[in-house]
Amino acid sequence: MRPTAGVLNDPRILAGGAAGFACAAACLWAFRGLPLGTLLLWASSLPLFLAGLSLGQFSAALGAALAALALLLVVGFHGAVVFLLVAALPAVTILAAALRRPDRLELSLPLALLGIWPAITGVASLLVTGEILEQAIVDQIKPVLQEAAITADDATVAALVRMGIAFASAALALPLMLCGIGAQAWLSRRRLALRPAPDWSSARLPSWYPVLPVAALAAAWMAPGLMASVVATALLTPLFLQGLAAVHRRARGPVLVLFYLVLVLFSVPAAALVVGLGLFEQFGRKPPQS
Repeated sequence: MRPTAGVLNDPRILAGGAAGFACAAACLWAFRGLPLGTLLLWASSLPLFLAGLSLGQFSAALGAALAALALLLVVGFHGAVVFLLVAALPAVTILAAALRRPDRLELSLPLALLGIWPAITGVASLLVTGEILEQAIVDQIKPVLQEAAITADDATVAALVRMGIAFASAALALPLMLCGIGAQAWLSRRRLALRPAPDWSSARLPSWYPVLPVAALAAAWMAPGLMASVVATALLTPLFLQGLAAVHRRARGPVLVLFYLVLVLFSVPAAALVVGLGLFEQFGRKPPQS
């Protein structure tokens, strides 16, 4: 007897529906303020990567659309927009860029999108909140500094807050990267992946990408402000990741532990050095053979 054809027998649609349900459930958990909600919100792109890397970008796009529709009906417009900016649109576009080649995963444009999407999300957040977010964080930090007997003028506190907001926006790249790599690894072990697992450390940004952070840094220097800082920091993130990949190619074991210890202790100058290493990898090293 021949199997019945239909929507419910298409694995792409079933996977997309399951991914959409999982994404909506994770976001609803976070929006209700339940335990580990922030972690689930950051990981809400994982079901989309699992569907896309196993059955194609149609499944991921369907899951994103269904989850956004469910959130729109349950929590309203703002909840759906948060999901779209934090997880759905970045994941779908990264998958579309990664699956362009039929024989392997493309890493160049997806790495660039890890800087572009956090910049877009940061700008959208600031357009909605304006100066309210910055002032609210300042009001929370000042009592903490006073209790710790740390003296800091308003300009220093404002600079620290702006730096924190900029780093928080750039941090969106981390869950997207981890969810994508984790999904590919899990599917590859079970032989369910559409493409073989690549050498992640060989990722190289497109030749045009460094123009974006340079332009953003120039804009931040000429017109200092929170939005310019957020965009510049977010666009530098892929170069930072490219520098980290170079460190992982050359270092092992205790050296890596020491490197991350230095990165934590001297976060800003150490991160700047890693970005510089990423630039060297972009222009000073021969690209890997395809």
